[in-house]
Parts: sequence; C-alpha cells; structure tokens
Amino acid sequence: MSCPPLFVIQPSPGKGNGVFARRDTSAGTLIFSEPALLTLDASLPARQACRSLAACFARLPAEDQDKIRSLHCPVDTVRSRRIMLELAHSDNGDDDESGTTQAGDDPGTNAGSSTHSGAGFPASKRRKRTVSASSGTSSANSRAAVPPQQQQPLTEADIAIYLAATSNGIAFLGAADGKTYTGLFPSVAARMNHTCEPNVVFAVDHNGVYHLRARRDLQAGEELLVSYLPRFMAWEARRRTLGECHGFVCGCARCVEGASRGVAGGGSAGDRGRGPAPGFVPASQIHPTFEVLEHQRASMAGIDLAELHAWIRELKSREWNLRKKNWGQEPAELFGLAYAIAEAHCGMGLVLRRPSEVESAIAYHELAARVGAKYWSETDVFVREQRGCVMALKVELRKFSGK
Repeated sequence: MSCPPLFVIQPSPGKGNGVFARRDTSAGTLIFSEPALLTLDASLPARQACRSLAACFARLPAEDQDKIRSLHCPVDTVRSRRIMLELAHSDNGDDDESGTTQAGDDPGTNAGSSTHSGAGFPASKRRKRTVSASSGTSSANSRAAVPPQQQQPLTEADIAIYLAATSNGIAFLGAADGKTYTGLFPSVAARMNHTCEPNVVFAVDHNGVYHLRARRDLQAGEELLVSYLPRFMAWEARRRTLGECHGFVCGCARCVEGASRGVAGGGSAGDRGRGPAPGFVPASQIHPTFEVLEHQRASMAGIDLAELHAWIRELKSREWNLRKKNWGQEPAELFGLAYAIAEAHCGMGLVLRRPSEVESAIAYHELAARVGAKYWSETDVFVREQRGCVMALKVELRKFSGK
C-alpha cells in the first residue's frame, strides 16, 4: 500500500496554483521526486531548440501535453518579448536552422531556463542534441539537414510551448557529458511559487530527476516555496529580474524590507550603483578608496553589500539559536541554514574576489554536506551537490592566489 503524497496542489491566493504541505513535515524530509518530462540542451540556438521541442511535444500523450499547456507563462514580459523577437528574426533566415553545425558557426543565443542559462560551446566540439520526450534524457540529433528556406515557419503554438518550457525549466548537468540541460517538470515542480526566503530546498540529479526536501519544519497547509533566483542578489536586482522574466513583484519579508530601505535611502541598489556608494563621501571629492570601489563593483553585479551583510548576520543568528536549542547536536534543519549562509558568502566572495568569503562559503557547504550525510546518505543528491560546490569553490580559490 503506497503512502499518500506529502503535498497537494491547490489555488494560492494571488498566484494561481501552488504546492502545499499536506501534513506536518519535519526538516530534511524528502517531499517528492519528479523526473523531467522533457529535457533541452541549453546550448542550442533558440530556433533549433524551439523546433525540436515542438516535435517532441507532439509525440507526448495528450495528458502530458495538457500539463505543459497549463503552465503559467506571461507573454508580455521583457524576456518573452525578447525571445519572440529573436525567433521572428531567425524565422526570416537570420539564423542557421540546418540541424548540423559547421566548425566556426556561432551558436547565438542559447536555449535554457529563465533563471539558469547554459554557456555556449564551440561548434567544432559540440555534439548536436535535441529534446527528448523521455524522462531526464536527451538523444543525439539524427535529423537530416534541411535548408532554412524549405522549413515551415514557427507557429504560435510552437512558440507558446517553447516559452512555457524555458520559463518553467530548471538547469542541471548531464551525467555523461557534463553539459548543461534544461529540464521541464510540469507535474509538481513547475507549479511551485517563489519567495526570497524559501522553506524548501531542491536539487536536480545528473539523470534529470528533481528532488525536494523541507528546509525547516513545515506545518500542514503551509505553501512550499522555492527561490527562482540566487538569494545573494540585491532587492532591486531581484525585483527587476522577476519582473522581466516572470512578470510579478515579490512581496516576501525580505523584499518588503528592501523596498522600505530603498525608499528611505532615496533610491534602489541599482540607482546607488550609478551614483555615490551608500554611506561614503562621493568618490569625485576624495581619492577612490577600496571600499568605494568595492561597493560600486558589487552594485554593478546586482549586490547590495549592506543588505547582504545584514542577511548574513540574520542567518548566523538563526544558526546560533538553532545550535543553542539543540546543544551538542546538528539537527537536519541546519542543512538548509548552512546552505543559505554558504550561498551568501559565495556571492560576496566570487563577485568581490575575497578569498576569506570564499573560504567561509566552503566551510558552510562542508557543514551542509556533513549534516546531509548524517541524516540521508553520502550518495544523496543534496550531499553530492554540496561536495560539488566545495570542489568548484576550491578551484576558484586557487585562481585568486594564482596557484
């Protein structure tokens, strides 16, 4: 006898549908796993990806097609208009749609998820891939080359499916080639709404399976919320990106506080990046100091140092209270908290190139991995993800020192 799911999909006020906890759920609990219905090579040019996606969509059962059609995808956002304009230009013959790539070709704009995009690969080294209708897989493109002038124009339905897939897709690394793919998970994962303070944490394994765990203890009826963006981004950068890509304004506590700070300070973090750094004498009146330049560099990268420092202090205060409550132990809730602190230090360290911040990020990723291995297993996808972050950050750290 199978156990009932730990979640339920139902209307969320002001957000359409959402995913909610069916019952009280302990921190660290695996809530669900969902294989990708479609996967897309993130390095494909948009037009080629759109055609491949439409072909695979047509082969899906009607029930699965309906799931994808029902996904939320605003067509009036900056991102959607940009994609439609690009597809219109390529449909007029501005893009190579031969299905094969010659050495030296420029892949152009890559297909990918709205918040995670894969880097382009040199055409001479890239194996052409197409979308696969199987779960979490992709197959080699064996389609014969067709001259662009002999192909039918993209239809509105083709573009609608492409927008739905790229707006709701989630990036992951393939098992065999290590390339970036976009997975579409329309049954549950794509129904989840955003907050800048998520109560769950997700990971996608190399086979394109999405896993979701509780970041902290959850109450029955509580909506399960993920973050669509890196959480070290400044409030203004988050607000702008969410509006351009998803067409909504986040109303979580962090954003409300950020908005009030922006109004009180006479502008947003982005505005301050174009003027004097907050709290400092204008650089034109003094010799540029390291701190002024650092603030300007951070603001250009979408980071508000004051906001990020405050967030780190708050997270570490939560860590202290959690450790004090569970003296001598490392509860499962510490995994999500350590992951968040690592993300904050990582953003500051990589953007500002501060070795000490990168070292702090490594320490907290290692803490998260240790906690995850304690409660789940050393081979758990969340633990492997933390170990992977540690390895990548150590590589970056060596670059800083020139070793």
